[in-house]
Amino acid sequence: MDYERVVAKDPSFFRQPLEAGFNILNPVYGILQPPTTINAANTFAWQKTFNEVENRSLFIQDTVHLNEQWIAVLGGRYQQSDQFADRRNLRLANSPTIATNDAKHNVFLPRLGLVYRPTQSLSFYGNYSESFKPNISTGDGPGPFDPETGVVHEVGVKVDIPDKFAATVALYQIDKENILVNEGGILRTAGAARSRGLEVDVAGKLTNKLDLIATYAYTDTELLEDRLKAAIGNPLAGIAKNVASLFLNYSDGTPAAGGRWTVGGGARYVGERAVDPINTFFLDGYTVADAYASYEWKQWNHLATLRLNVKNLFDKTYYPGAVSGVITNTGGGTIFLGEPRQVLLQANILF
Repeated sequence: MDYERVVAKDPSFFRQPLEAGFNILNPVYGILQPPTTINAANTFAWQKTFNEVENRSLFIQDTVHLNEQWIAVLGGRYQQSDQFADRRNLRLANSPTIATNDAKHNVFLPRLGLVYRPTQSLSFYGNYSESFKPNISTGDGPGPFDPETGVVHEVGVKVDIPDKFAATVALYQIDKENILVNEGGILRTAGAARSRGLEVDVAGKLTNKLDLIATYAYTDTELLEDRLKAAIGNPLAGIAKNVASLFLNYSDGTPAAGGRWTVGGGARYVGERAVDPINTFFLDGYTVADAYASYEWKQWNHLATLRLNVKNLFDKTYYPGAVSGVITNTGGGTIFLGEPRQVLLQANILF
């Protein structure tokens, strides 16, 4: 069983006169004093909002070995969800608090799976599951929002040779309704969307000292129903059709006999992504390289490790995501800048 409680509050904004002369390349802190007065003109929608969601769930699952080759997985999740939201107008003195959402849901979510294992190293599988998630709605603008629901179908094959090779190939389809989307800072729900794709994960030893880890995902998304007729049939915003990664890892030695060296590196690729539902423009795809090295040895009969990690090795400029203001006619949007090169040196010893 599990219990989850989420509380979301829209903060009040504080505003005070601008201070000139702040240099972001050579910042001097302590010039600005903490503001203490709420500026209603700059507070979002002049409202103070509150939203609380509670989820209580009981999950039961059993794995049944029908014989040496066939395995069935039967499970279900019973979930109770309570959601409450209210708001208060900051411009009005003694403004009353108005409830904008008071919803309760009781759902049962099944999960079914079947595995066929002709050999110890080879398995074919298929599964079906459903999902349910209340959407946060604080009462500003549209809402309350109906909960997000989903259905997942998946089939695949797994190969697992211990200490040598492991691979998984999966085909899936996910259908969802009432997906919460952000359009220029305004939340709303999309009617229905579908995601179909292929995922491949491979990990194995090329030699006794050289390992390989590779992943690839092809994701074909489509907006099936929406109030924006121009968006129907388009791919979902922020989702790349192609994503891949490849890493190599070389190790030599043992911690107890002179130490163990490990060096490795690889690259992550993300394809182009639409910025908004009507696909006004796309972010370019990017490839980012990472590298790492470590040394393990025995120190006072304890395992000690020195590790160096370098992310974005070549300090590439890339854009992982964006929020467009085109739909809401705000005349712009926000494009997020990827993290620059990061170098992290760590040392630890296990007792």
